[in-house]
Amino acid sequence: INPLMIPSMEWKKLLYGCVGLFSACALAGCGKQEEENLQYLNLSDIACTFTGEDNLPFTVTVYAYADWTAESDASWAKVGDKTAESFTITVDDNPDSAERSARISLTAGALSREITVFQMASGKGCVRFRRLDDFQNLGAMSPNGRYVGGYTAEIPSGNTWYYTPVIIDTETGERQALGGPYKEAEICWFNGTFAVSDNGEVFYQDSNTSGTMIFDLTGGHYAPEAPGGVSRVPSVQATSLGGKYWVGYVRNDSDRLYHPIKWTDGVPEWLPMPEKDFRGYDFTTGVMARGVSADGGVIYGTTWERDDSGMVYWKDGEVKYVGHDVHTITPCQLYDANWELFDWNLANGVTCTAERTNISPSGKWIAGAYKTEEERNHQLVETGDYPAFYNTETEKTTIFEDYNGYYAATVTDDGLGVIQSRYGTDGYVVDVEAKCTVGSVSQWVYDTYGIVIPNDCGIIAFSPDLTHIWGVGQRGYALGGVIPYVWYIAPPLGE
Repeated sequence: INPLMIPSMEWKKLLYGCVGLFSACALAGCGKQEEENLQYLNLSDIACTFTGEDNLPFTVTVYAYADWTAESDASWAKVGDKTAESFTITVDDNPDSAERSARISLTAGALSREITVFQMASGKGCVRFRRLDDFQNLGAMSPNGRYVGGYTAEIPSGNTWYYTPVIIDTETGERQALGGPYKEAEICWFNGTFAVSDNGEVFYQDSNTSGTMIFDLTGGHYAPEAPGGVSRVPSVQATSLGGKYWVGYVRNDSDRLYHPIKWTDGVPEWLPMPEKDFRGYDFTTGVMARGVSADGGVIYGTTWERDDSGMVYWKDGEVKYVGHDVHTITPCQLYDANWELFDWNLANGVTCTAERTNISPSGKWIAGAYKTEEERNHQLVETGDYPAFYNTETEKTTIFEDYNGYYAATVTDDGLGVIQSRYGTDGYVVDVEAKCTVGSVSQWVYDTYGIVIPNDCGIIAFSPDLTHIWGVGQRGYALGGVIPYVWYIAPPLGE
């Protein structure tokens, strides 16, 4: 596992946390090894960042097979409170006008590890980076960045899960429970966080109904209104700036298809469906609205036919396929499971899955992935998966052909886009119109905000003024494997 640099900061407080586990072990000798010969030295964190002054100690957990030592190479970064399983890092106030760094070296037998300590200059208002490790199934940020929401889960006794809906005010750092904890399937069976409005409403996926349960700042909860004649609970996927408009979908009782919906002040209306699906066939499953522009004027969504996930969008009362300028359908014949030929339509075009923040604030840009496929010896072969950005004003698509295996995650009105790898943790910020890479996500954040964030971070959404960022990263375990976590960047407290 490559080392990750995951610092976090708080204005005049100890930074909230650092990178996940760095895991490494070596077996003594060769051939079959006995368990007692296992040698390892693993750390809970390999990098951390402090503000320039008034910091509290930061605790690092050590997993080691033998006695270990820790030593700093700088007098201002001190090792203290050592136990068999942990130690603390404390730092002096930084008297300089520049950042500084130190290294703490750990040794256990023949193994060694390092922790990098960063400290910002004194008196510098630090943009805050916060990891939300306890959020289950990730979370969401409101369009203006004011709120982030999710839920936590625990088993206090027995084998029953209890869920607590949570919202954080990024302006104050205040964390608030929106009721609960609730026993599983009580009121809402939490299975994900779809969206957060600028009014502090959090929209949760409810497995009880396959729809959405909405919790507000008073602790109240309710389901969204369904269009007339629909008995099912709809799913709200995203909200506009200010929360006036919501978008989502519900399965219609009459034709059994999923239909897209737009709510205005809580009142639903149907959005029109394309005539045919992404491959040119009649719909058998339906269409889902996924995201919306700041003013509610542009909406995008996806078809849900097989695994096609073709992107559609609504603007000025019309529905079109995102990237229709590069959308092609080609008839062919493929072998089925019995090696008999059947007719099929190949489809190249722009797709996305369930992402809900792929649209810029004004609706000018929509981010997705341009996928291509071919028929070879009567078998389907996927040949391309490229980041793509569609301009709803010019109706032209920009494709980054040099990044096969990547997708476009989000984009600003100025055409600053984020592309992410499907097979790893690396991501890049790009200039869409210039069709060039600006830098890695972590490098761009450092250049723009002056803070160091994890190398494995990907950006999910920007606030319109770029003061807030919502993202995802990966946390490692000492024994291998990773799990995702969410994070946000917000201005210094009090600003």
